[in-house]
Amino acid sequence: LLMNKYMSDNLGVEDGVGKTALELFPEEIAEAMIEDDKKTLSDGYQVIVETVPHTDGVGHIYQTQKFVIERAGKAPLLAGIALDITERKQAEDALRESEAALKQAQRVAHVGSWVWHIQDNRLEWSDEMYRIFGYEKENFSGSLSEVMANAIHPDDRAEVERSNTSVMKDKKPIPMEYRVIHPDGTIHTVWAEAGQLTLDEKGEPSILTGIVQDITERKQAEEKLIAIM
Repeated sequence: LLMNKYMSDNLGVEDGVGKTALELFPEEIAEAMIEDDKKTLSDGYQVIVETVPHTDGVGHIYQTQKFVIERAGKAPLLAGIALDITERKQAEDALRESEAALKQAQRVAHVGSWVWHIQDNRLEWSDEMYRIFGYEKENFSGSLSEVMANAIHPDDRAEVERSNTSVMKDKKPIPMEYRVIHPDGTIHTVWAEAGQLTLDEKGEPSILTGIVQDITERKQAEEKLIAIM
């Protein structure tokens, strides 16, 4: 039980016998627990997440399932099972921080990452990919066919398709430069490079990851330099 876990870490189980939550826990924690208990008794069942501070100042997070045990002719019992999920929550927080850092890095470098589910012909994009291609996330179907038909410059589609075919047939990605047409008609130049290729149990290409970098400004600078030379 949550109370037994707390007491074994801080008080000792025997110290809690016959005492109320207000006598055992910090007031804020105790009052929240009492309110949760009342809700459980009225609703019959609920799952909550609680933070219980230890006496050394270290907080542990518990996912607690509380339920009511009905007894014929007797008052019902309130019982619960608690799981210490501190490490899981810490891992989730670390992942969110790393994802935020990755998104910031991609924005700064104008680099997007993608995952192509080859057999479904379906794409997953990072946030920067939407900016690079000029798509609104909520309007993106995830279809590679849609991207090929609407976003890739007509003069570059054959080369992009050749690169895709090379992945599926020869398992050999081809890094390449091509042009992207935004919905507003502006043309951007990108550099695309595939990364990890994953095969299915039959040895067929299943998932391909990679990056796309918007190099439009660099290309424009190169063209200006060539023009004045």
